[in-house]
Formats: sequence, C-alpha cells, structure tokens
Amino acid sequence: MKTIFTVIFLTIFSTFSQAQYQSLFGENSTLWNMSVWQWGILEAQPHLTVYYAGNDTLINGQTYKKISPSNYNLSTSYLREDTVEGKAWVTYQNSALNLGETEELLIMDLSLEVGDTFVVSDGHHLPDGYFSPVVDSVYYHEGRKHIRLDFEYNLWNFPGDKLTMIEGVGTNIGTFYQPFLIQPIDYYTLCQTKDGDTLSYVNNSPYFLGRCDVSAVGVDERQKPAYNLHIFPNPANEKIVIEGVNDLVLDKNEGLVLTVSDVTGRLVHHEKVAFFPCELEIAEWPKGLYIITVGNIAIGKFLKN
Repeated sequence: MKTIFTVIFLTIFSTFSQAQYQSLFGENSTLWNMSVWQWGILEAQPHLTVYYAGNDTLINGQTYKKISPSNYNLSTSYLREDTVEGKAWVTYQNSALNLGETEELLIMDLSLEVGDTFVVSDGHHLPDGYFSPVVDSVYYHEGRKHIRLDFEYNLWNFPGDKLTMIEGVGTNIGTFYQPFLIQPIDYYTLCQTKDGDTLSYVNNSPYFLGRCDVSAVGVDERQKPAYNLHIFPNPANEKIVIEGVNDLVLDKNEGLVLTVSDVTGRLVHHEKVAFFPCELEIAEWPKGLYIITVGNIAIGKFLKN
C-alpha cells in the first residue's frame, strides 16, 4: 500500500512540478490587434484588424478556441494550446482555408532550444511542402519566454523582424501564419488585450512604437519620423512637457498639428502647435499608454499613471 501511495504521490508531484507556461487566453476574453496587409483586396495597404477568441469548439476530439476577425474578408481559425508543454496549434475547419478533416499545424513550441529547427508549412508550394528555420535565440522579456527563429519576416517592404514565439501571446506575426504561403496576407501582432481593459502585450517594433494601431508606422506609412519627441516626466500624472521639434521646421510649416491617441488608435486630443517646448494637461485622462504625433515629422509615447 505504501508503495502504491508513493508512486501516486510522485506522479502527481511530477505533473504539478512541470513548467507551466502562460496561457494565450484570458479568463473571460482575449483580443489581438493585428496589422494586416491583404494583397489584392484592400489595394495592398495595411489596416487594423482585431481578432477575438470566442467559444470553445470541439474538433476531432480536441477543444479549440474559435478565433474570429473583425474584417469579414479574412478567415476564421481555431486555436488550441498545451500550457504544460508550451505548444499551440491552429486549424481552419469549416473555413476557406480548411486543411482537411484532421490536419492541424503547430504554430508555437516554447520547449525549443538554440539550434533546434521548427517546421513552417508553405501550403505545398515548395517541393517538400515546408521549410525548417533554426532557433537562433531563446530569451525572456517582461517575464515572457521568447523563441526566435532565423527567419526574417518582411513586413510591407520594411526590414523584417524575425519570426518570434512569445509566451502568453502567440507570435509576432499572429497565431495563424501557418501555412505560410497559402494566404497572400502579411500579419503583424500590434498588441494583445485580456479580460477587458488589461493590456497584456504591446509590440516593441521601431515601426509601431508600442501602438495598437497601424497609423504608428510613420506619417506616410513607409518612413520613420524625422524626429523623436522628448516627453517628460514619463510616466506622468498631471502634466507633460513635449520637446524635440526644432524651430526651423515649425517656421517652414507655420505651426503643426499635434495629436494624441491611445493604444487602440482612438484620438484623445489634438491642437495646432506654434512653438516647442509645449505642455499638455493630462490629469483627467485615463491611465494607459499614449502616442503623440506632430505633423508628419515627429512621434513619441508616454505612460499616464
């Protein structure tokens, strides 16, 4: 009896002592703000699409979350995860990208180590139907494990980020990039929100500057701003001071429009500015991350406590 009890205890202890990765899903809701470039439908221009996790769906004996886009032109996917192993799979049952009755594709594996390979399906365009980039980095950022592959994902002609798996989020190009070449669409994960107002992840790409909206790519959508704004104090409670645009630029443009938006892209404030430094009263604004743009030449961000 003691032997049986010991075996049972050790089995239970071993199970609960395994690494428990953060879930991709919140307790009640999960949203991903995605920058989407959909060739041939929206004139190859980036736009914001929000994907949200819906009800549990049983497919072939496995429980998935239905992932639906706000843009009806895009496909619904189904996502499931294993938080013990740090893995996640996608399938497209009952959608335009149906892979078959049983096929699902692994989109994340947090157990990978440097030098391991990961299979990326290409929708059977290549002779083998896949390619296998190598893991070149494993690191932690803001408490999340990251697995980076030596595979550069070119985003709208920008120098590409490498495909990176992010604990609790998915990847920097979404949870539905597999199969890679079957969709004429470019994706980028801007941010993730769990359980209402809890912003659980914001990208750190220099092209988005921590925004949840595609307009942060730059003023003309293809160029980095000429100036970075200096905003202080940062974080702030009552008032911020903004500087970083020189007088020559202001004289040439006879003043510039300053806009402030939150991480969802909602316009919070705008005014015409004739000189710098300038001040903004923010005491009545909700807490959160804000992005300031000045004309088409400068951008910056600050946190309201």
